[in-house]
Amino acid sequence: YHVFEAKDYYPEYETWNDHMMAPILTITSESTGEKVSDENGNDRWHHPVDKDIRTHTEEGEVNPEYQGNFGISVTCDNKCECSAHGYTTEPDNYYYVLYEE
Repeated sequence: YHVFEAKDYYPEYETWNDHMMAPILTITSESTGEKVSDENGNDRWHHPVDKDIRTHTEEGEVNPEYQGNFGISVTCDNKCECSAHGYTTEPDNYYYVLYEE
């Protein structure tokens, strides 16, 4: 999930796009050494990014349209062969901590 600061830094600069830097999750089975993938063959997951949806609104509030949270479920059998399923995304409007300077 995204940790929101008390304000959006440098929103006046077109080149400042920190909201586009989404961390990527990969899962590798320690037992088999295989990457875990979902039914579509995806083996990397991240929250959605959109150049036009910043972390904060122009008023400085947390943007309810920003989806900085995602989830994925993983199941493994008795041979430690695993698969991912249930990828979801959600807005971060309930997952934030505002830090005051």
